[in-house]
Amino acid sequence: MQGKGKKFPDALLTERLVEDKLLPVAEAKNRTLVARLVNDFGMGAGEAESLALAMTDGYDVIATDNRQGRKAALVNCINLVGSPEIVMALFKKGEITNEKTVQALRLLKREGWFNEVLIEMLLEEVRKK
Repeated sequence: MQGKGKKFPDALLTERLVEDKLLPVAEAKNRTLVARLVNDFGMGAGEAESLALAMTDGYDVIATDNRQGRKAALVNCINLVGSPEIVMALFKKGEITNEKTVQALRLLKREGWFNEVLIEMLLEEVRKK
């Protein structure tokens, strides 16, 4: 995991959740498909494994912000969501506060590659509530 080596907070949190058995990890059985996704789309093995699971096990949606993962999902007709959609879904369900939602969206605007207009539209939606 590259993010873990770079001490990215999300990678470290994910590792802890897996170790604490709060985040289950599934393994794709079709190793040929995983290898093909890695080669065809130039993505990491973890992202390819997630997509292979979605393709073979019939998942309705996959969550990814990885550019190559998103391309592969679109090419393979896999529904996808990214961080902005997840943040807004949590906000609309009342799982996170206005303040936390604004913080998360501003972080995505600053650190992510998301369209600035999209993030501004979401921030405006949060401000209206």
